[in-house]
Amino acid sequence: MASRHSPRKDPPPGSEAGGRAGLPALAAAGLNQLDQLRDVPIELSVQLDRKLLRVAEILDFRENSVIELSRSAGENVDLLMDGELVGNGEIVVIEDAMGLRITDLRAPDGGALVGQGTSSTEA
Repeated sequence: MASRHSPRKDPPPGSEAGGRAGLPALAAAGLNQLDQLRDVPIELSVQLDRKLLRVAEILDFRENSVIELSRSAGENVDLLMDGELVGNGEIVVIEDAMGLRITDLRAPDGGALVGQGTSSTEA
């Protein structure tokens, strides 16, 4: 009777038989892939609020018209990346410009907060 042998499977390059030593190599490969995306433009938006209006209300707009919003003054605004909510922040004044101080960031799946930041970005 012929013996059955499984072909030998070598571990992936940069890993040991236990598989743990390969994690740094995999992480480094992921960072290299991320580096390739550094120059890709992504639209960031700062959203103060949203409001649903009837066409008749919009047609009544004139110079100096005021649109009442539901958020309070000083309340955090939304930070959107390509239209998706990724965090919140507060409006700050930087000399003659406005900016956003990021107060929290959300996980890519929209779940738990992934950190707290203090970055300012001109808007």
